[in-house]
Amino acid sequence: MEELAVQTSDGRHALGYESGKGDLRDCVTAYLQSDPQQKADYRLVFREMPPAEPGGLPRRELLAVKPRQGAGNIYEHTCARLNRNLHDRQPGLNAFGDRMPGLKQNQAQRRAELDANRAIAHAFPGQVPLATSRPLSAAQFGVRRANSPPRQDHSLDR
Repeated sequence: MEELAVQTSDGRHALGYESGKGDLRDCVTAYLQSDPQQKADYRLVFREMPPAEPGGLPRRELLAVKPRQGAGNIYEHTCARLNRNLHDRQPGLNAFGDRMPGLKQNQAQRRAELDANRAIAHAFPGQVPLATSRPLSAAQFGVRRANSPPRQDHSLDR
């Protein structure tokens, strides 16, 4: 995750659209290993956005982290967080093209696709961080965005 945060890693592969799994053409998946001696056992989904201010670094928004095996579909979870229907295309994401998620690619092909998607993401005005997003830097961890609404009290006492 640190490599993703400091942008020395660009993830494993870009995601696409598939009915029933949602339209995640603006997202990328990466794999995490809880044990460096074992295969990756977690998958995460993030998206990249243009810098908040000119000359700044691009922003990366972590959307979901889930085990690769077992209950709980990370793509369903990501669509729910983004308020996207699992069967609908998002017209604003047409700029990312129509990559088929099941396509097998070698490392050079994945790298080229990630580079192309990143260039589109940096020029894409439709990318807006979720209101619940927080910076991951140690200095800003947990700090709310200036324009995010105050958190609602969801107490069980009604």
